[in-house]
Amino acid sequence: MDEKMIFDLSKVETETDDLYFENMRSLSECRGDPKAVAAYILTIRYLERLADHGSYIAESISYAATGKRISIR
Repeated sequence: MDEKMIFDLSKVETETDDLYFENMRSLSECRGDPKAVAAYILTIRYLERLADHGSYIAESISYAATGKRISIR
């Protein structure tokens, strides 16, 4: 895994975070079915955490391959 790929992943993770916060803001104004809103909140939260874990895994793989620590979070 090269550094460019890791930093590309960092951009995707940042975009995911931005989308998460944007959706949370819009949901604060939502007046829909509470169960559906709760399910949506959990889904976007899990997707955001998945992106965080992907970043951590990429950092770990890079360190294992090169011995150099790269922080993308």
